[in-house]
Amino acid sequence: MDKLRSYRQKIIALLEEDAAVQPANPDLTLELICDTQRDHYVIIVFGRQHGRFLYSGVIHIDIIDGKIWIQNNNSELEISKELTAMGVDPKDIVIGFHPPEMREAIAQAQQV
Repeated sequence: MDKLRSYRQKIIALLEEDAAVQPANPDLTLELICDTQRDHYVIIVFGRQHGRFLYSGVIHIDIIDGKIWIQNNNSELEISKELTAMGVDPKDIVIGFHPPEMREAIAQAQQV
């Protein structure tokens, strides 16, 4: 199986598990959105909370140039650790919400 297909399957498996958990508030819904043609994977939460409508991104992952970019993570899930445990090379995981200089420092620390 090629690397890109493998990464897609691992991301979807990880996010399906996380999206299956019902929020404590029964008026909220988690929804997984997977665009395998453009390689965008998102979990959103929406519904009523404290009398107001809530709509927010929980997790957003993209595959860009053969690397997994974690663009947003508002969950307790340690995405990079989970993906590494699933066999993804840590060098292929980019924490997109960190500034470039921080990503570079993390990459250098991983090589030590």
